[in-house]
Amino acid sequence: MQAVILDITGNEATVMTRAGDIIGVRNNGYEIGQEISIPVRTKAAAHRLAGIAAAAAVVMISLGGYTYYSPYGTVSLDVNPSIEYTINRFDRVLNVTGVNDDGDDILSMLGTGNLVHRNIEDAIEDTIGQIEAEGYITDEDGNYVVLTANTERDDHTDTLLANLDNNVKKRKNIKPMSFKVSKDEIDEAHKQGISPGKKMMVDRLESVSGETIDRSEWNERSVREIVNEYDRLMDKEPRHEPPEPPLPEQPERPARPEEAMPQPPQAPGDPNGHPDEMPEGRDI
Repeated sequence: MQAVILDITGNEATVMTRAGDIIGVRNNGYEIGQEISIPVRTKAAAHRLAGIAAAAAVVMISLGGYTYYSPYGTVSLDVNPSIEYTINRFDRVLNVTGVNDDGDDILSMLGTGNLVHRNIEDAIEDTIGQIEAEGYITDEDGNYVVLTANTERDDHTDTLLANLDNNVKKRKNIKPMSFKVSKDEIDEAHKQGISPGKKMMVDRLESVSGETIDRSEWNERSVREIVNEYDRLMDKEPRHEPPEPPLPEQPERPARPEEAMPQPPQAPGDPNGHPDEMPEGRDI
């Protein structure tokens, strides 16, 4: 069964199983936060280890246990299901919650117990797999996943977000959109009843709309719908291309030679150039 290293003292390591049991094992070069596989204990073995387990419980208030269970950051995932993960400094999931009804449904199918104490990268991968299985992600293009992260250290956040983004990109039919968020942005998102990722997307849409949008409506929309509307508005933006330079003035065309030749004068009398008829002669 799987267990996570909580504390290390010399040759002994204290671990917690997914069932929440705390037991002691031999330290084989482990690190705090590492996930390991341990053999399933029989009842007899459990009795022999009862003393170790009781002693290990003290670790919960020791430095190792306190460090492991101290929230260190927040990660959110949005498709239309919105899900939020609380992680420790080892990028292990301490808690996971659905931010909307679709998120709750996904977690009920996946089982939160299967995500807690998992590495956040694995937890995100499993969650996306379940979201895809429920039809929110298709084989066609236009599938977006929004990821946000915030931890106690900026460099930790940058590395974590880059790793999550790269893992999602391995799925050819999904385009990740990743945002580094502040605690204030997370708090504001929670006040609106949405995830930090959904807030970032609606903020982005409002910034190009040119007018106030109905945020309560867009907060309920899927990521795909928000992205499509954003792209539509961006296509309507005028293209600020430089005007074409004016054409140079054309010089007057010189007269052709035949146009410049003078016309012979017209004979008097007839406007058409025909001379008057000669008068009849007189008899002498």
